[in-house]
Amino acid sequence: MHNRQAIRDALAIALAGVSATLYVEPRRRVDVESLPAVMVSLGDDEADEDESAMAAAGSTWTVEHRQNVNIEIMGSGVGDTAGRTVADAIDDLEVEIEAAVAADTTLGGICEIIAPAGSTYETNADGETVIAVRTVAYIAIWRAVFGSPDTPET
Repeated sequence: MHNRQAIRDALAIALAGVSATLYVEPRRRVDVESLPAVMVSLGDDEADEDESAMAAAGSTWTVEHRQNVNIEIMGSGVGDTAGRTVADAIDDLEVEIEAAVAADTTLGGICEIIAPAGSTYETNADGETVIAVRTVAYIAIWRAVFGSPDTPET
């Protein structure tokens, strides 16, 4: 299994307890009826050859990967009687997600670290129901021997 798949699988396990429907690289559209939902997807991956590993002639090359991980938190509603908004509900889910990821920042040894890298927030209030999405970006750093991306080197 490629290390990217291992990262997705580890995040699915780590986030299994969040108070929302969990999707990992969904193959279908997320319906409004299933909200709140959390969707995990992997974005671009930057790779840098570890120059120290390449320095010795005939040595095995180690490649450092900086994998972009996106966790989308989706919610809908019109607010509740306590005055809470959809943004409040999304923020509550983000607290759960951050705690779950922080509990093991190596994802069981799959990567050196997974760390937050920022977030974006979008809303659509065209109809009666507000739909909002906060995309929380993480960077997962992992190393592998060149030619063996299924074998992380930690």
